[in-house]
Amino acid sequence: MALFACACKTGPTPEEQRAIEGDVRALQDAMGADATPNSLAEVDRAVAEDKPVLAATLLANGAIPAARQQVSAIEAITVQSDRGAKLRTEALRVYRRREAALEVYRRALERGVVEDESLVHALHAQRTAEEALVALDRKLEKIRPLRRRR
Repeated sequence: MALFACACKTGPTPEEQRAIEGDVRALQDAMGADATPNSLAEVDRAVAEDKPVLAATLLANGAIPAARQQVSAIEAITVQSDRGAKLRTEALRVYRRREAALEVYRRALERGVVEDESLVHALHAQRTAEEALVALDRKLEKIRPLRRRR
């Protein structure tokens, strides 16, 4: 019986792991600087006060430009590893989806109607985008845990 040597890769080399962690750090730093959630808090208050047109204006002038800036920040990241490139691509997909969902939400709100099917669809798209961001954050956290501030 012949024995075969396996050249199976068991994981990244220490150098590759440092590159991956550096890529993840850059993504986490960009994600941590995202101003969109603060802008969305203002939008939520306007919706809660039954002011959909104001909420649409807040989206157009605050949350959507912040979301676009976030996409630009992720695009500007230079990665050093294949894994980092895949994570950056995933982050871009997720952030672009959020930007598109915010635009749908803005259009639904600017009509001034707060209880129609298009608004429900827009809210669902927004929630799905935010859930994808949380999932991405958790994925990055598994690679490079963050020390949470208290």
